[in-house]
Amino acid sequence: MKNLLFVFLTLFIEINCAYAKRETYDVGIVKRDKISEFVFQKISDELLINFDFHYYESYDDILYLLNTEYLDFSADITYTSERASFLDFTAPIHIDSSYVFTKDKFNKSTAYNFSTPSGSAYHDVLKLQLSNIYVDTYKDVDAVFYNLKHEYVDAVIGSVGMLESALKRGFKAERVSSIFDLTPVSIVTKHGKNAYVLDDINRLLSKNNLQTQVATVMNKNEYDIRLTLLRQKVAKSDVDINHVIQFKVEDLQQNGSAPTNGLSFTIVKKACSILGFKCQLVNDVDESWVDIYNELDKKSIDMLAAMVITDSRKDIFYFSEPYYKPHLLLISRAGYKINQYHRVPELVGERIGVVEGDYFEGFITQRLPKKPIYRFSSQDKMIEALLNGYVDYIPLGEGNFNKLMTKAHRILPVSQVKSISTEIDTGIAMAFQRTALGKDYAMLFSEALPLVNVNNIVNFHGLQPDWKSALLAEKKYIRFTQISFVFVVIFLLLFTYYLYIQTSTDLLSKLGNRRALTRRFKSGVKGECVFVYLDINHFKQINDTYGHHVGDLVLVALAQNIQRNCPGKAYRIGGDEFVLTLNKIVPEVSDLFKHLQRFSFNIKETGEALDISVSAGISLKRFKTTSLQDLLRDTDNKMYHDKTANQR
Repeated sequence: MKNLLFVFLTLFIEINCAYAKRETYDVGIVKRDKISEFVFQKISDELLINFDFHYYESYDDILYLLNTEYLDFSADITYTSERASFLDFTAPIHIDSSYVFTKDKFNKSTAYNFSTPSGSAYHDVLKLQLSNIYVDTYKDVDAVFYNLKHEYVDAVIGSVGMLESALKRGFKAERVSSIFDLTPVSIVTKHGKNAYVLDDINRLLSKNNLQTQVATVMNKNEYDIRLTLLRQKVAKSDVDINHVIQFKVEDLQQNGSAPTNGLSFTIVKKACSILGFKCQLVNDVDESWVDIYNELDKKSIDMLAAMVITDSRKDIFYFSEPYYKPHLLLISRAGYKINQYHRVPELVGERIGVVEGDYFEGFITQRLPKKPIYRFSSQDKMIEALLNGYVDYIPLGEGNFNKLMTKAHRILPVSQVKSISTEIDTGIAMAFQRTALGKDYAMLFSEALPLVNVNNIVNFHGLQPDWKSALLAEKKYIRFTQISFVFVVIFLLLFTYYLYIQTSTDLLSKLGNRRALTRRFKSGVKGECVFVYLDINHFKQINDTYGHHVGDLVLVALAQNIQRNCPGKAYRIGGDEFVLTLNKIVPEVSDLFKHLQRFSFNIKETGEALDISVSAGISLKRFKTTSLQDLLRDTDNKMYHDKTANQR
């Protein structure tokens, strides 16, 4: 009993000493930077390090305090050669989380005056990627937003902590990384200081999915801020959220049904859900574009889901921000007059078909005025006319063309006329009635678009390159379905086995892990099973003196020693803790423990030899089946007795 109390007292003292030695480091971050807080909190949880946060207005202050060693660490710092002269950097952690704030949607061609945070690296980035611009710095957030409001500057680069304030003031906000090529950011410390901690952080980054977690937190943080402010704006507006917004979408395929999927429909439904609006699709079956357009013009519906923005239409409707830029293709029958034309006006002698009232109709007629054009009520009828030779060329959006080709039951004899340039400098947006309510809808739907994840929807409904190869591959796949099915089954079996091995194996030592041990003895350990609990003596001292990489190599060496000499099963269940099991006592068991309890390990880098000793707790035979937990507790106590005896 006294020995048991002594063991528990020793454990209690060691645990308290460990917590007492847990160091605390001072961290400097820009105010309201939740991303950096998250990064350091994850590191704290993984490495058992304490961090005290100190908040500052600018990077200038943080860099100065790092250089003077008042601060130990900071995050969200971009690498530059100047900073590298007095700072040490970890591997990149995540992309830059800053934003560019503007009065209207950012446009590189019209932005000349920029204001960037004092001490940041944006000055050089902007100068490198944009010409003829002026860049100054700021420290006061309120002052720089005042300058932006009164157009003394065109754009402000700011931290994620400024996002909520900027949106409340009515500014637009876009990720800087979505506009400019930026170097990823890192954690930094004073050059030559905290090297061990920096190594531990780098090791964590190489094994952990921290980058993915940070990206998720960044996206969620922005989403939550935008959604909260947007819902507040809806509540303060004159919009009746109980009103059912009736909308229509262009019916590209006249197949006897209303269009209930596609790019525009999906975006509108998601935006309505975000805003908390009730939205209803009210298309009649096989409506023409002209009829749908006139319905909005006559104010019979509230919204048209997709309309190309033009100057003339701006006088008739209110538009949301554009969510998609159409890519116009000219399509002809396969092999028809290849590379003969290079501009649309050269098609004066050709028969051209368009959808009546569509934007592409205007695009063609502007370039070929007075030329007779063949007009059709739907895209399906226009394509049918091309295939039957009634017209020679038709305009199609790239997404619609690829969708047409991949969904066709056969390879259609048409192709893109790549020799003709068809650049379009406009966008597709939601269109609303030109009324006070329509103006409010346009503003609110514009602010909902950043929350919709438009790019993913556009990619899902949009481009599918090399569609002919894809279609041929699909047909070939069908011919070999049975063979493919067999391969899939074999792959799934192998993959299942791989997952089983992965979840049952310790990746460092290649022995079984705690999960495998628990699974094997879930019904208890039989009395005749020899059970051995091993623990490396002074392992923490090895890590502290020679580094964790040497500690890992020592663990591997012991594991290999076990595999060479142990006739039973072996498991690594913790840091330097191993369990061996033998079905019965064998004559060689004494020699086995001699090989395991002491061995020599050579450090290749220095040539130094370490004398490694291992303490063991052994349970040779029991009179009945014992639970795994009880046996682990018993052999663990015996191992500590052995360790204590060896240290006397």
